[in-house]
Amino acid sequence: MQKTEEWLEKYNQETAALQTQLDKLKSARATDLATYQRIAADVREMKKVDIMKLLFFCFSLLNLRKWSGMIEQRKNVVVDN
Repeated sequence: MQKTEEWLEKYNQETAALQTQLDKLKSARATDLATYQRIAADVREMKKVDIMKLLFFCFSLLNLRKWSGMIEQRKNVVVDN
């Protein structure tokens, strides 16, 4: 009977230690997941900023060409008169 009690006590201690280890691993996994999600959000934000810069640059070029064309048209009108 005493051997069974000793065995059960040892088993309970080992189970508790394993459960503690499992809880720590789950906590580390949750922390890692949160970190990866923050990194992914940062990357998406950086891509968004880069796309906005590219769009701004393209619109700037388009406006520059538009204004250049308007200036050329005005020069032609002035020269023709």
